[in-house]
This record gives sequence, structure tokens and C-alpha cells, in this order.
Amino acid sequence: MITLIDSFRHGEEHAPFNAAFIEVISECFKTEEIKIFSQKDHLSAIENIQKQNKANESNRSYCEVKGIDSKTGTSSLFLSYFIATIQDLKLLLKSRSKSFFFTTVNPLSLPFVKLLTILSKKKVCVVIHGELEYLNRENERSLKLQTRLLRKWYRFFFWKFLSKNFYYILLGTSIKANLESLAPAHFAKANFLTIDHPYFYNNRENTLSFSNPVRLGTVGHAAVVKGSHKIFELAKLKEKEILANSFELKIIGHVSPGMREFQNNLVETPENKEFLSRNEYEQKIMALHYIIFFYPSSMYEYIASGAFFDAIKFEKPIIALRNSFFESYFEKYGNLGFLAKNLTEISDYLQKVDSTIYNEQLSNLKKAKQDLSIKKISERFKTQLENSF
Repeated sequence: MITLIDSFRHGEEHAPFNAAFIEVISECFKTEEIKIFSQKDHLSAIENIQKQNKANESNRSYCEVKGIDSKTGTSSLFLSYFIATIQDLKLLLKSRSKSFFFTTVNPLSLPFVKLLTILSKKKVCVVIHGELEYLNRENERSLKLQTRLLRKWYRFFFWKFLSKNFYYILLGTSIKANLESLAPAHFAKANFLTIDHPYFYNNRENTLSFSNPVRLGTVGHAAVVKGSHKIFELAKLKEKEILANSFELKIIGHVSPGMREFQNNLVETPENKEFLSRNEYEQKIMALHYIIFFYPSSMYEYIASGAFFDAIKFEKPIIALRNSFFESYFEKYGNLGFLAKNLTEISDYLQKVDSTIYNEQLSNLKKAKQDLSIKKISERFKTQLENSF
């Protein structure tokens, strides 16, 4: 029996990842019974996604664990950590399973899960998400007390209580390389598995022809911390072409209040403060030629970008400022768009891109989508598991 646990997440938070990861584990352990433990509303969100994507549910069952909503304040957050930790340890102690996959372990739970792994001698794998940023010494932005406490706790315990039966799962080879560079001595003592961020791609096909106006847009939550405000700077560089209807720049998704001071009338910006429905969001993405990213170079050193995989899903070439996460996939799959050092390079690139270049990018995106399918990811991950377990 294989046990998957996410005792902390609520509702749709992380549900797309968890639904796809469950499918990967099901592919890796086809003859095993798989039990998934999470809170009721999260299990419901996972099952809905799997039904939409016609996932095979023959070898799995869903089991509810109790928890509380962590979004009502600092005290509720730490109480939810405590309750989730108790649930994690109970499942580790009581389950007959010899292999456990945690799709999330909250910071409080992590050291206790690792200690219990040593005592129980069970195989335990923990997927690491954005919390890996706590290890980055350059990441000292937040002055909130709870963030500072969590950062110190996580930095202290991440490398403690390592054992031969405990594995961290990292979401990309570039993340693994960056983590090794950050702490080479600690890294050598730990066990790591690497997996591309699993994603249900469906049959979305880019049928747009390359013609004026060429439409470029940011997708997802637009915020200054993500560099999203730079779309307005790029618009000023391309003002003549935008006014001549050669290019259109758009923001697709929610816009944070901090973006308003940079706004100009050259970029199509949503007026509605409400979040788009998933259907509206996808329809607007389908109308783009390129998805454009302005993330700072340090932003995805330790985190996988969900928006990047949206671009793969919709077969939209990527224009972005360089970062190691994007570079790793461009190196693997070839011309997926354009990675630039600055806005001037992006502006210059837009002057020379044509239908031949664009069609090559679409072809490479299709190949990337096939290689990043659940089936292909599962095959590669199964090989790692067989070599490690």
C-alpha cells in the first residue's frame, strides 16, 4: 500500500498539483492500493480536477482528515500547523504502508516527520514547494513576525534529522542545482528525487497564425514583486508600433493595487477587481501569441513556475527575462520563445520575430508538452524510485 498525505491544504489550494501528482504515483505503482489523506474540501477539489481530466481512479481511495482554515490570522495559521502535524504523525504511526508521499509538509511538521522516519524505518518522500525560498539568504523581504519565525525554523530544521529512508522531492533540475550551490556540504548528506512539475495538459492547441497585431500578455496575478509593472515600460518602448496596431500588450488576471501607479493607456488592463473565472482566463490566454514574464532573475531559483506550464499547456511561446528555471527548459527543448537580459533586448527581438521563428517555437512547445505529459513524467520518476527504494 502507498499513502499520500496533504493534511494542511484547503479547497483548491495546490489542488491542480496534487491531482496531477496523485496520477503520477498511480502510474508508478499500478499494482498497489493507494490511499490519499487530506481535508474534505481539498479532496473534493482534487477529485473534480481528476474527473475533468478523465484520470484513472481504479487503484485509489480518498480519506478525510480534520483540520482548520489557516487564513483567518496568525494564531489560526499556527493552530492549523499544529493540527496538521498531529495528523501527519498519526498517519505515519498507524498506517500499514511502507511508503509515504507527502505532497505538502508544513514547517512545524517537517522535523517530527523526519524523526519518525528514523524511528519507523518507513520510506518517506516530501515534495518541496515555495517554502524552499526560506533557505535563500537573499530572501529577507518580509518584516512580518510570523514570516521571520517560519524562516528561522525552516532554515534550522531543513537539513536536520536526515536519514537513508527520507527523500526530498524537488520540482525541477534547475532547483536541485541551485540548492546544491546554496549548501553543498548539507546537500551531499541528503537524498533527493527530481520531478518536472506534473500538470494535466488536455488537448489545447494553438491555432493562431502569426499576424498583426501580435498580442503579448502577462498571465496570473500581476504584482510589482513579480516585475509585472515592467509591461508598462515595455509598452513605452513599443509605443509607435502599438499605436500603429502592430502589437498589443495585455494583462490577463488580477492586478494588485501597487501596479496602478505604473499604469498607462498603452496596455490593456482589466478594470474589474474580481478574479477571472477559469473559463474567461483560458479564453483570453488562447487569444495571445506570446506569454510574457518579467520575473526578477532570482525569483524562480527554488520554486517551479505554474504560469510557465500554463504556457506549455496552451502552446504559447514565452518571452521572459532570464532566470535559471526558464533556461533549463529552453536548453532541454530548444527555441520556446526568447529569454532576454533586459527590456531593450525584448523590444529588439519583437522587431525581428516572424512566422518562421514563431512556427518553430510552436513545434518545440508541442514536443515539450508530449515529454512533460503525466505518462512521460511517471516513467522517469518510476526509474528514480526503483533506483532509490
